[in-house]
Amino acid sequence: MRKYRQGYRKIWLYAGDYCRKLKHFPKPGTLGPNQHAGVMPAMPGEFSLTGKQAATILEKCGPETGITYESFKAVSGCLSYLYQIQAKGDTGIDNFPEVRRIFKDWNKADFSAPQTSHKPDHIPSPQQLKVAFTKPWTRGCGWSLPKFFLGMLSCWAWAVLGSRPTVDMNSLKNSEAHTIDSEQGWCCTGFENGRNKLCGNKRGSRPWNGYRVYMLTLLGICLCPNGVHIKLPKNLTVDALGNPKKRFKFCTTCPVLAMEYKQQKEGAKPVKLFQKWSKTEKQYGSSSVGKPVDLAIEWLELQGVTAGDGNRFSTNGGRKALAAWLEELKVPYHEGFEIHGDLFDVWSEYYQLNCLNFNNFARRTQSADPYVCLAALRRLKHWFGREKKIETQQLNVETQMMVAFMQSQGQSEIARTVLTRNGM
Repeated sequence: MRKYRQGYRKIWLYAGDYCRKLKHFPKPGTLGPNQHAGVMPAMPGEFSLTGKQAATILEKCGPETGITYESFKAVSGCLSYLYQIQAKGDTGIDNFPEVRRIFKDWNKADFSAPQTSHKPDHIPSPQQLKVAFTKPWTRGCGWSLPKFFLGMLSCWAWAVLGSRPTVDMNSLKNSEAHTIDSEQGWCCTGFENGRNKLCGNKRGSRPWNGYRVYMLTLLGICLCPNGVHIKLPKNLTVDALGNPKKRFKFCTTCPVLAMEYKQQKEGAKPVKLFQKWSKTEKQYGSSSVGKPVDLAIEWLELQGVTAGDGNRFSTNGGRKALAAWLEELKVPYHEGFEIHGDLFDVWSEYYQLNCLNFNNFARRTQSADPYVCLAALRRLKHWFGREKKIETQQLNVETQMMVAFMQSQGQSEIARTVLTRNGM
């Protein structure tokens, strides 16, 4: 919504003379209280704009004004938002047809270069994530176990799932929609209002889950050593800091085990992903950490992973970190889509440059099948070395070679299922 307001201000900055001639197109800040605090229209009756007028506005905001390509896209996005408000329903068209034709007349190279860059400079590499998520918590690390779990979950959501530092992380922070299916072997937290970055009447229309790898030994998807999950003990006794009073055997870098810990200590109360521990109550309190991404970066530093040369990781680098490990593992677009949800053209241009799109995959909604949604994360788990090996001594050479290939692609679970169904 902030981006639309920026686009609206750009419209009046670059095409103000034309906009003043329009009968019902208010200047920024002249409207009464609305969803945009009066900066721009938010309801159909607050403005009137034809397709020809919208196209003229976009044309007057063209490259000759010195506008950057990103600002030009913000103008187009704002016009798209206004079109959907005025249309009063899902027409199947995302912008004025005239605007879409005008937009195609220019290339990115026609516009001015941005004076400042908002691109992330320091991004956690796949190798650094591997180090962080395979180094267990110890009592002498300086953090309590609940804080360690909180930092680890924040890092998982940010650098592994590629959540944006504000809109996505806030949706996850406010969500109480958690699901653990031990039979299927998956766990997820739903975004509060569906998939983010949708506009107009599409907002909240696409439920989207932040899947995390679960730990059912049968499926071999756990992040515990050797793919064998050691369950969280029932009624685990902890001290005021939340640390176990006795020695334990469970893996402290398994994201869903951290959620199980939270659920066990919260009991019947609603669980939120980034809740802070209360020493006085010896359980999770009502408040959540203010900036989960900052805590995620601190957790990486605790794990010995830094940006180097005294730098810190960029808070807006989570999506790039997701793209980096997808690229490192050669994950195809249809598997990565279940995590990031971007169109192929957008994802392959700005993030995963060498992304392969088999059969022109074009689905826009997340799969309802957790097995499909976890495909990319299974590859990551395999790359982390957290996978149970398949015994191939009794198999013929051809089958052993096929199993070895499947394992190299992070698809041991599929290979194991096929072998079991065929009695091998």
